[in-house]
Amino acid sequence: MEAVCVMLEVKPERKPDATGSGKMAEDFWAPSQKLLGDMKFLQNLLQYDKDNIPTKIISVVRTKFYSHPDFDPKKIRMVSMACEGLCRWVRAMVVYDQVTDKLQALNDEFTKKQKEKKDLEDSIVRCEQKRDRSERLIGGLGGSETGEERRGCG
Repeated sequence: MEAVCVMLEVKPERKPDATGSGKMAEDFWAPSQKLLGDMKFLQNLLQYDKDNIPTKIISVVRTKFYSHPDFDPKKIRMVSMACEGLCRWVRAMVVYDQVTDKLQALNDEFTKKQKEKKDLEDSIVRCEQKRDRSERLIGGLGGSETGEERRGCG
C-alpha cells in the first residue's frame, strides 16, 4: 500500500521512530486505510495519468519498491490477493513509464532519420536537375557533333 500511496502522492504521517532514536519516521498505515476507504479508489487507479508520472515519483517507486525482492506479486499474493493486484498495478505503471520513455526516444530517432532521408532525396533531385541542365548545355554547345566527334574519335 505504501507504493500505491507514493504513486497517488498521498503523504505519510510523520511519527517518532519506533526504535526510540528520536528520529521521525514516515507511516503510511493511516493514509493507506483512508485511501482504501475512498469510494473512488478503484476509479482513481483506473484513471491514473500514466503518461505524466512525475519523475520524482517514478524514481522513488523504482528504487524503493520495484527493485525490492519482496515487491513481487507472487509473494504478496500469499499475504493478500487484493494487495497482489495493487502490486501488479504499481509494477505495470513502472514498466509503462520505461516503455514510453524508450518509445519516445525511438520516435525521436525515427523522425530524425526521416528528415535525413528527405534531405538526401531532395539532394538527389537537385543533382539530377543539375545533371539534366548540364547535358542540355553541353548538347547546345556542341551543335550537331556527337560526343565521339568532339573527342576526335569519329
